[in-house]
Amino acid sequence: STQSTWGIPRGQMSARAQNAPLSSGDEDEDEFLLQANTNQDSYSQSFLYFVNSLFVCALPVYVFRNIVGFGDVPENMLKPVWLIVTVTCALILSFAYKNVAFSMKNTLHKARAHSITKSTVKSELGDKDKRGGEAVSIADVLRNRRMHQLNFTNIETMAFSMAYNNVFFLLSLVVFAFYVFQNMPPEYNFILSVSISAALPTLVSANYEL
Repeated sequence: STQSTWGIPRGQMSARAQNAPLSSGDEDEDEFLLQANTNQDSYSQSFLYFVNSLFVCALPVYVFRNIVGFGDVPENMLKPVWLIVTVTCALILSFAYKNVAFSMKNTLHKARAHSITKSTVKSELGDKDKRGGEAVSIADVLRNRRMHQLNFTNIETMAFSMAYNNVFFLLSLVVFAFYVFQNMPPEYNFILSVSISAALPTLVSANYEL
């Protein structure tokens, strides 16, 4: 039958449903899903990624300068190399931070998506809960709790991503610097070891899925 339960043709009902304006709850849901699934980092997150990767990529300079040594190469000639390699590798490694954090955020968001719903909030507050003489909207409480959960998830994923990629970078550096390229001149060993160690986690994270 083409008639719905209320006597409205199904085709007209579908058209009306598609053209119906979104409620504030639907708009809040769409906004939350958009923020949860976006791969766009804020300026503060990008800055934090770069500062962290810059510090980690600067550690090999200390190791090669004070432990491995650069032989008879003048330090004035090496300083531009240190700077270029360190900054370039820091930029590359920061992309690994971003990729892993985004993948982790999606995974955690899917796992926690149903932990805070309108029904759970309603069961705790009822239709309205009075606090301090003012009525608290369920939609407002739901939105605030979801945003708090999203912010907490972002912090978790950023911390995990930086720790994971830092360990990946440093372990790769040890392997390449002290085993793979150990017989090469120190300056070439430095360039290759640091560059490959920064590129490797970034390449792996490009297809990183949990």
